[in-house]
Amino acid sequence: TDYSGVQVDAASERAMWDAYDEIVSISESVSQSFSRVFPQLGGKLVLMENILPRQLILRQSQAFDVSGEMPRDGSFRLLSVGRYCRAKNFDNVPAICAALLEKGLSVRWYLIGFGGDEALIRRQIAEQGMEKNVILLGKRDNPYPYIRQADLYVQPSRFEGHCVTVLEARLLAVPILATQNAAKEQLEDGKTGRLCKLDAASIADAAAELYCTPDLRQALREALRRHDFEHDNALILQKLYALL
Repeated sequence: TDYSGVQVDAASERAMWDAYDEIVSISESVSQSFSRVFPQLGGKLVLMENILPRQLILRQSQAFDVSGEMPRDGSFRLLSVGRYCRAKNFDNVPAICAALLEKGLSVRWYLIGFGGDEALIRRQIAEQGMEKNVILLGKRDNPYPYIRQADLYVQPSRFEGHCVTVLEARLLAVPILATQNAAKEQLEDGKTGRLCKLDAASIADAAAELYCTPDLRQALREALRRHDFEHDNALILQKLYALL
């Protein structure tokens, strides 16, 4: 994870990390934050991003129809996937969704996942009156059909290491909105996704922009379809073989 976003006992963790021959980091920003906490261990870091099983994900994304849970009823369907925890910032989704409705937009925001913040998220849904617009779908073993059929994938995280669900949405060529804290290394703003600041107003404004500009959403889809994920996997495997 991003060590700038968590509190740790550096002394005890240093003893643990020091016992390893190599420490694999999943992104450049994770390497930097780790090195700030443990500068003595920087020489052990190896950068190796996640490998995506492209054919498996594409096949699983066609496994079933989700229209019963995410109906095509004219509403703009936003989706977020992740643990219900502070890092993911799902507790702010009801307020962001309320702001979108105040702008006159017809939206429903679906959340897939589980975790300790579920009660907090449900309280925020009730306080914002978003029971019909923010829907907790709970845990799903296969989230890919939901991602594929969403109009917009949103990653509103307070902090991330290297967000796998953003990579999966990219592979499925779904337009993506993410905070700069979540995916600044994974998306090129305006070209392969949309990046925004962490605050609720900025997320709502960026989501409204994507809602109102279908040409931009289509351009993002086309850019993602052109990406060579197999080439990425080959480069990562070369790093893995070199490490072994």
